Amino acid sequence: MIQDLLGSIASTQAYRRFAAEKTSRTVLYLFFISLLFTIGGSIAMQMRIGPVVDETFAWLGSEVPTLTFSAGKVTSDEDAPKRLVHPEAKEVAVMIDTTRTEPVTPQMMKD
Repeated sequence: MIQDLLGSIASTQAYRRFAAEKTSRTVLYLFFISLLFTIGGSIAMQMRIGPVVDETFAWLGSEVPTLTFSAGKVTSDEDAPKRLVHPEAKEVAVMIDTTRTEPVTPQMMKD
């Protein structure tokens, strides 16, 4: 059965054959194909996106001030607002200002 499943990946006739099988076997085949593509996609994403995500979190760890959440309020050891702009994606920016009472608008982010 496993050999049939593996062989069916490259054979269009096998797709027709599995579609004509019992419903349980067809569902098992679809599950198997989904599992293969999920594993392959996960590996590809880890190889391509993983390093970028790791770099971004390393950058955030060095740039974000220490934030403390207590009594329903976020406080920081910095009194002034801090604007974080990603070094490689300049259009990605975050403003951290724990002293503000109203949200930062997109226009303020441009200024």
